[in-house]
Amino acid sequence: MALSEDPAKLFSDLKINANLLKALLDEFGFNKLTPVQAATIPQFLNHKDVIVEAVTGSGKTISFLVPVLEMLNRRPDPLRKHDIGAVILSPTRELALQTTEVLNRLLKFTDFCCSSWIGGRSASKDVEDFSANGGHIIVATPGRFLDLLENHSTKGKYDLRVSLKALEVLVLDEADRLLEMGFELTLTSILTYLPKQRRTGMFSATQTTELKQLIRTGMRNPVVIKVQEKEHLRTPTGLTSFYTIQTADTKLDNLVAFLRAHRQSKHLLFFATCDCVNYFSALLEDVFKKWKILSLHRKLKHKRQAIFQEFSALKSGVLVCTDVVARGIDWPDIDWVIQYDIPKSAAVYVHRCGRTARIGGKVGRSLLYLLPNEEPYVEFIKRNQQVSLLPFGKITLQSASSNSPPEVNTSERLKKLALKDKAMFEKGVRAFVSYVRAYGQHECSIICRTYDLDLGALATGFGLLKLPRMPELKDYQVSDKFQETEVDIRNLHYKDKSREKQRRENALKPPKEKPFKTRTEAFSIAKAKRLHTKERRLVKVIQRKKKTEDFKEDELEDLASDLRLIKKLRLKKISKDRFNKNFAAGDSEGEEDEIDQGISQALS
Repeated sequence: MALSEDPAKLFSDLKINANLLKALLDEFGFNKLTPVQAATIPQFLNHKDVIVEAVTGSGKTISFLVPVLEMLNRRPDPLRKHDIGAVILSPTRELALQTTEVLNRLLKFTDFCCSSWIGGRSASKDVEDFSANGGHIIVATPGRFLDLLENHSTKGKYDLRVSLKALEVLVLDEADRLLEMGFELTLTSILTYLPKQRRTGMFSATQTTELKQLIRTGMRNPVVIKVQEKEHLRTPTGLTSFYTIQTADTKLDNLVAFLRAHRQSKHLLFFATCDCVNYFSALLEDVFKKWKILSLHRKLKHKRQAIFQEFSALKSGVLVCTDVVARGIDWPDIDWVIQYDIPKSAAVYVHRCGRTARIGGKVGRSLLYLLPNEEPYVEFIKRNQQVSLLPFGKITLQSASSNSPPEVNTSERLKKLALKDKAMFEKGVRAFVSYVRAYGQHECSIICRTYDLDLGALATGFGLLKLPRMPELKDYQVSDKFQETEVDIRNLHYKDKSREKQRRENALKPPKEKPFKTRTEAFSIAKAKRLHTKERRLVKVIQRKKKTEDFKEDELEDLASDLRLIKKLRLKKISKDRFNKNFAAGDSEGEEDEIDQGISQALS
């Protein structure tokens, strides 16, 4: 079932509960249906399983929350306090929190209640809350949900698996990303606990071939709904997309000038890796001392919820982030989405842009920074995603920043920060190494080739004191665009007193001699042994953590995801490149041990 642009319809045409209509109008001001809502809600309410693909920001959340509440309203026998009538699974805790927030606003006008199982606290606490307060609708991340069913189901007053017998509907939000993040086995296990007689909905901005097996397993004769905007655009109609071509050594100066010219705006600033987020957010905090600069990526774990809520409340500011927030998150009034590094795929570009110009006729703008060798990416996006990018010229930047303070030489500022604090120097090396490694693994390898990078200009743009030793730089001749700083890295001091004390103690110790290792067996055998050792170690860690009441859900999910990757590599179901890209990686960065090696080599 494919629709182009449906005529506007009213929620009142759906013949849903009057209290639900009042909630939509009073809480959100929603009266008219968006195309995706007009296409999806009637099918879902007609007891159909649905697979929905729609442009980001088109109202998918309301498309499943309204049917969920209406199905529970129409039950012949009302739900008891501890009956679970609906389960909504989200790939990240941020998206689950946002869904819970929207749902709670609708629940004010009903007798239902919801519970959120997303980690950040002990699993036993979730069980206690459910026992005390119930939860007709559960919003959860897959790892925490399965863990509660398998390990904590009978620890409360009510058996969670028994409560699920009342289940009416299952929703998989951002279903393709659930699979991308390695939740396939988790979802399959969850399905075994759910009643067969239920409705299932899969919602996403894109549909992939990986979904087909899950569809066959968990759905019955689903209706496929594709809702596209005018001219088949994959980005919101209120979005204007710009790009600018900058050299690697001037790009950061340009970004700072742009942000200064738009200090009254609210920005999402995307970088390629977690380490780049840590490094450049520290610089921006130093440059914009009176402006709110927040950072968010997967490795922050327990801080993410507080940062998410703080940025939501801001009227202006910058959130420096990775793709952990590129999907599904709906922050109010995002003015600019800035992509400082070229996105790792065309689909990621669309999802990032979709954080602005959200539902409700709002307008937004995106700005993509490209290096000179990346200019063909503009045509690639146009052909691949049907998105046209407009040049954001130098005249616009200069005129916009004419009343701003004098420009900052960011490269020199980064060097000064590194000289004052060795931690900043190490952040810079991590950011540089992780960026180069991520660049070499880019999906669009025809455009993004490591040997096309001007690594000297790039190192200058990163404000490095010295070039790190890494394979990509082995045969590289340092250009005039990078001048190493005459400083002994070993003598740099940490601002943190405990780290500085440890540094001084280590400096007094004699250097360790590395034992010479001889290769006595075939590489393939040694590789298999290493994988087997990693697998056994992870299994032991997971088993030990499961015995502990206070383990963190995100830690367990990380370990389980790594274990699945090792098994797939051992069985040759994935390539070595894909394993390297995903194993122990926060978003797009290279393997942590390789990055650490790059830092240790740079320090020598």
